[in-house]
Amino acid sequence: MFIINWLKVASRGWMKFLLILLALLIIEAAVFLKYGFLLFGVFFIILLIYFRLTMDKIIYALGIIILFAGLFGSYLGIPGNENLFLFRILIPIHLILLCVSHPPILERVYHVRAFFYFYFFYFIMSMLMTFFWTPSFSESFRYLYFLFEWLYILFLCVYSFPGKPELRTFSNLMVVFYMMMLALGCFESLTGYHLPQSGSLYYLTTTSKFQPTGLQFNTNDFASVLTIFFPLVIIQVLKYPRKNIRVIVAGIIIMATVFLTIMTYSRMAMLVLGIQLLLLLFSWVKSYIFLILYALLTGFLFISTFY
Repeated sequence: MFIINWLKVASRGWMKFLLILLALLIIEAAVFLKYGFLLFGVFFIILLIYFRLTMDKIIYALGIIILFAGLFGSYLGIPGNENLFLFRILIPIHLILLCVSHPPILERVYHVRAFFYFYFFYFIMSMLMTFFWTPSFSESFRYLYFLFEWLYILFLCVYSFPGKPELRTFSNLMVVFYMMMLALGCFESLTGYHLPQSGSLYYLTTTSKFQPTGLQFNTNDFASVLTIFFPLVIIQVLKYPRKNIRVIVAGIIIMATVFLTIMTYSRMAMLVLGIQLLLLLFSWVKSYIFLILYALLTGFLFISTFY
């Protein structure tokens, strides 16, 4: 009986490992093959068959996919029309399923309902007001839809992670993805090679060859992604149980993030990352001498970078 139970647990573990490996291979295919993004449909069908997903689980899975698909941008887009990528296709589908299934939406976002009410009202009013003086109705509607996408991302972050287990799962996945971005960025900075849709291939300057863009089009977007997810990733890594692994992984992430942020030449990202590191250091050490030294070194680094 013990052996049978062990085999069941082992088979489930191998199946989960194979599904994760398949997802990574599909992501690689979506980036490098012309119609590789179509494999996501096959992967989603496999998930439906294996996990026997309910509507709530489908909505949750789509929310996670949307959050990660946004980081890939046009690399998960339709060939010849890269502006129509997976991120934008899935948001209306997720919204429709959310409305049709009638889940307790207000209960999941009850503690921040005032935030969504305010921004929904602000979004509607801004949209109506700008239509009075815009020279192009289509362009105005397009950029307002961009705002809606980011508001929906904020909603997904609150709706999809109502408790610590869900947030922990997302954070662990983000650590893996973040380290993949760092590896890609370091490869670009050290070799000068870029992915096909990198802006460094189009904007030819004295520094563009070795400026990393990762999965984004330009360096500023890549720097923004690094600084936005850096606190989430580093806090999750610092929760690892083994101290040696925790220190090594955190040290690699910090050094690589600082290096790539400097290589992007994004001053705003450098400033934000400096503030983030200062706050982290303030939480680690209580001696103000270290804080003063850190502030001086950071100031020297920024000055030397600008001049």
